[in-house]
Amino acid sequence: MLFRSSYQKQSPIARFADSSGEDQLTLTAQGNLIVGPLSETSQPPADAKLYVEGKVFGQQVESDEVVGQSIVQLSSQTLKENISALSEDEANVLLGQLDPVKFSYRQDETHQTHVGFIAETVPDVVASANHQGISPLDITAILTKVVQDHHQELNMMKTIIEQQQQTIQTLTAKVEQLEGRRFRL
Repeated sequence: MLFRSSYQKQSPIARFADSSGEDQLTLTAQGNLIVGPLSETSQPPADAKLYVEGKVFGQQVESDEVVGQSIVQLSSQTLKENISALSEDEANVLLGQLDPVKFSYRQDETHQTHVGFIAETVPDVVASANHQGISPLDITAILTKVVQDHHQELNMMKTIIEQQQQTIQTLTAKVEQLEGRRFRL
């Protein structure tokens, strides 16, 4: 196995390979665990204790930071039960209960400012079971419903404004017509 970037200097203490001899699991003397083979383009971050080359699947993944090109939440109808639509009222109530804050993490020596939520204060439906984390994709569903409803209201308002503009034009024409008659008398 070739170790790239910071992993080049680390010595593997255990390797597990597939039948073709390609490393699939490597534990380094520095305590790093690498899952999957490292390719020529792999760039594991120097501070990553776990590096996965390939897809990760988990029922519940908790971490201080998860970095990837995309995060996909399982969402198939075949995995769910008791499916019902989120109502406009429910979405608005839930959105109203979300209190965005600015903060920095206690363990972050750089004190980088982040924005987000305090897990202990969010509605149960978007909090983890222990209220130490949140589900961003559940918040996305709430926001989607609220935006859809606002979009629908906006379209209705546009239609009403267009009708009112037509009415104003019609009334303006009638007023001009009546004023023209008045001056001819």
